Amino acid sequence: MDSSHVQVEMLRLRSLTEYPSASDIELNNSEPLVANRLSREQKIAVALGYMRDARLAPADLMIHVLNPQSPELDRYRVGLYKEGGKLGDMMNVIMSDPRGKERLREWMQPHAVDATCAIVDREMELVKARLSIPMNLVNPEFINKWSLESTTGQAAIELAPVLLRVLERAAESDRAQSKNKKKSSEQVRTAHSIVRELLIKR
Repeated sequence: MDSSHVQVEMLRLRSLTEYPSASDIELNNSEPLVANRLSREQKIAVALGYMRDARLAPADLMIHVLNPQSPELDRYRVGLYKEGGKLGDMMNVIMSDPRGKERLREWMQPHAVDATCAIVDREMELVKARLSIPMNLVNPEFINKWSLESTTGQAAIELAPVLLRVLERAAESDRAQSKNKKKSSEQVRTAHSIVRELLIKR
C-alpha cells in the first residue's frame, strides 16, 4: 500500500472511538515519512490500534513506562516530572471527569493527610521561632507594646496559612461556608487561640 492509500485509509478514522488494528493500516517501511503526514489524533489512533492487537490497555503502557525499576525508560519520566511537564495536564484531565475525580481523591486522601501534617509541622516551627525573642531585645517599651494575642496572630497569618485554613474550616459548617464568603472575626479569633494553645504544648 503506497502513502496515498495510507492517507486515504487514515481519513476514514473520524474519531478516537474508532481504533484501527495493526491489520487495518499497513505502513510501508519504505515510506518513513508517512507517519509525519498524519494528524496527532490519527497517530494516537494507530498507536491504540497496535496496543489493542497486543491486548494491552493504555494504563498498562503508562505503568510500565512510569516504573522507576525501568531505568532505560527514565527519559520519559524526566520529561513528565520536570517543571512545565505534562503531569499537571494529566491530573487536570483526570479531575475533569467525575469518575476520575472520585477515584483520585480516594487515592490521595492518606497522602494528602501526611503532606498536610508535614506542612503544619513546618509552619508551627516557623511560628515558634518567630516568637523566640532574644533577651537583648526585651526592654520596657517592647514589654508595653507586646501582647500574646497580637503577636501570635500576626505570626500565624504570615507563617502558618495552611494551619489557619484547616482550623477555620473546622470551625465553619458547610451551610455557613456557602453563605458567608468572608471569615467571621470569631472564627479568626478561635483559630488564633488554638494556635496559641498548640505553641504552649510544643
